[in-house]
Amino acid sequence: MIATLAEAALRSLMLGGVVWFGLNLFRVRNPHVHMTAWVVVLLASLAMPFVMHWPTLTITRLPLPVSMPDDFLPADMSTLEMPQPTLPVAPGPAIVPPAKTGFSIDWWLVATIVYAGVAGLLLLRLAIGLCLTWRLARVAKPMKGPQMIDADVRVSCDVGGPVTFGSTILVPPQFFGWDAKKRLAVLAHESAHVANRDFYVLLLASLNRAVFWFSPFSWWQLAHLAELAEIISDAEAIEVIDDRLSYAEILLDFASTVRPRPAELAMARASTVRARVERIIAAAAMPVPVGWRKRLWIAAAIGPAVIVSAGMIAYRTPDSAPLAADAGEVPAQHYRPFVNFYAMAPASVFAIFREGDELYGQLTGRRKLRLTVGSDGTASYAASSGEITFPLDAERRSAELMLRMNGRDIRAVRVAEMPTAAADPASLDQYVGWYRVAPNRVLTVRRDGDRLWLNETGQGTTQVLAEGTDAFSFRGDHLLIFLRDEQSKVSRVLVQSAVFGARLAARVDAGGGSGRRSGLRSPPRRSA
Repeated sequence: MIATLAEAALRSLMLGGVVWFGLNLFRVRNPHVHMTAWVVVLLASLAMPFVMHWPTLTITRLPLPVSMPDDFLPADMSTLEMPQPTLPVAPGPAIVPPAKTGFSIDWWLVATIVYAGVAGLLLLRLAIGLCLTWRLARVAKPMKGPQMIDADVRVSCDVGGPVTFGSTILVPPQFFGWDAKKRLAVLAHESAHVANRDFYVLLLASLNRAVFWFSPFSWWQLAHLAELAEIISDAEAIEVIDDRLSYAEILLDFASTVRPRPAELAMARASTVRARVERIIAAAAMPVPVGWRKRLWIAAAIGPAVIVSAGMIAYRTPDSAPLAADAGEVPAQHYRPFVNFYAMAPASVFAIFREGDELYGQLTGRRKLRLTVGSDGTASYAASSGEITFPLDAERRSAELMLRMNGRDIRAVRVAEMPTAAADPASLDQYVGWYRVAPNRVLTVRRDGDRLWLNETGQGTTQVLAEGTDAFSFRGDHLLIFLRDEQSKVSRVLVQSAVFGARLAARVDAGGGSGRRSGLRSPPRRSA
């Protein structure tokens, strides 16, 4: 969640930078245009965590030559102790894992707790302010007698100056003692807030700040939208009373006496009134209002920037020619050994093979070696980064394995096994997509009728054979096992190579649909 919110905040910042640059490039001074543009940015910021990555541009490029790393084990061995999803454990005697010798801090958990704490406080403060001000507006007395404007104006003894809450204007009891020009200016200013729905805009901006409190852009958005709302309301009030100097004096008077609540929209805040007064005195003319048609054109102009900021680029490689199918029939050789796969880290998998009475192990990026079993029932695998040992009985009974490497205990979770149960009738479309096996290496799965085809960046295309539920094989000694998430959707794939061992690849496409919908083409058929 933290990574998603951070990415959304960064994308919103980039969108805001583009809009700010465009407004300054074209020297736009009308506050109505600015308000419309920044409201569009605000709505895009709130929706960014849900819409980012939806617009995807697929680019075809030639494959880059990539060599296989010597070892897939991360340099920092502490990353091997990252929490893994738990799997159901087969019935059997309980296994007590060895005691850990070190203490590690889950920084993602710490960051999540800090984020939730600050966001919760900001949301609580906003909710309390709304509740208190709503009660204040509810008990306020509607103004009796002829009113100067057609609005819901109420008198409250708990406010020191005019404020707006939703579509309600609250004025203090002193309102009736002011002169007619002052009353008209106050009501004109507040009714402009009501007509422009500024309260709801700033409420969304406050919600955006609470969610993205770690981003300075969210704080700037709220302050800037509030400033624009006041500028527009000032201009409309000045047009009504037709006296700038008198209105400036009214603002200065209210700024020294009014202390608004968090959810109120006050007429004069001490922090902004000086700049507003200077702007009122220096302005040569009042800004021209913008109609709804022009607002739609402004939103349409910003639309492409929103799509680009929320989108992503996916790369694909063209099919290698000739295809593997053109070279001859696909070998009808199925996968034979029994093997369990244990994830040690996001890029490191340890596979344990059983071929008859023989026992083998293979680490990602290493050769398959025969395991040595000691008299105490401990199996050992000689890896270049250190010998790996584990209790052999635990491997037979548990879905979780504790590996001992360089004096440290490494938690490995079983993510797949072969052979699997008999395959249920299922659509092959759920497997079609792209899976990232390396930063610049992608595994592409396509469908051609009732067959699946596999292509890895820089390599040819080959057909895979069904071995069981979500399991396929190719070339007789290679495996392809699709892994599902909590919603039973295919989210990763495990690729077992006889040379390089097992690799985990995360899905990078939209995550579903047929080959046609996901933009994947089936390999051409051979002519008879």
